[in-house]
Amino acid sequence: MARFKTQSSSLVGAVFALGILAGAAVVLVSPGGLAITVAPPPTNNKFLRDCQIKIATCGLEVFNGIFKSAPVSANCCHRLVYMGKTCHDELVKSLISQPLFKGNQAQILASAQRTWDYCFSVPY
Repeated sequence: MARFKTQSSSLVGAVFALGILAGAAVVLVSPGGLAITVAPPPTNNKFLRDCQIKIATCGLEVFNGIFKSAPVSANCCHRLVYMGKTCHDELVKSLISQPLFKGNQAQILASAQRTWDYCFSVPY
């Protein structure tokens, strides 16, 4: 599995994902001192908010599984599967709608599917 090139560091990506999944805006400071405010896509969608709540404690781990090919624990896999495929897909689509991920959408969607398939196969 491949890592994805973004316009910023992997730490920025991790903080960004955590902020998106928590529904909060995040202010990032680049090594050069440039402050960048990254906000989650605005959502009045109760479904997405409920998905964010269901995965919140494992959001960063699942994000790293998708974007950095990092292992996802059995606990977080079970939480992801409990959250449901539709929630997983919609949260990923919400993330990749951000300019930070422009140009990598197809790769990210494929990696998200691999992460889902792996987690779905983890026994309870």
